Amino acid sequence: MIRPSTTVYRKQVIEGFSIPAIIHNFRYYFVDIDVYSDGRVQCWNFEDFGYFKNDIKQRLGCA
Repeated sequence: MIRPSTTVYRKQVIEGFSIPAIIHNFRYYFVDIDVYSDGRVQCWNFEDFGYFKNDIKQRLGCA
């Protein structure tokens, strides 16, 4: 088990918006995808938008 050694806080407010979506991950899930103005996306993982787009393309077989 990995135990965190440091607690990290973001002090700057980053605005964004939430997009409702249906995701298929063995089952179908109705989720909100949070997209922030700094290019980060929160949908189970917190990643940058470019990586998120490539991940979706690979999963759809478009890459």
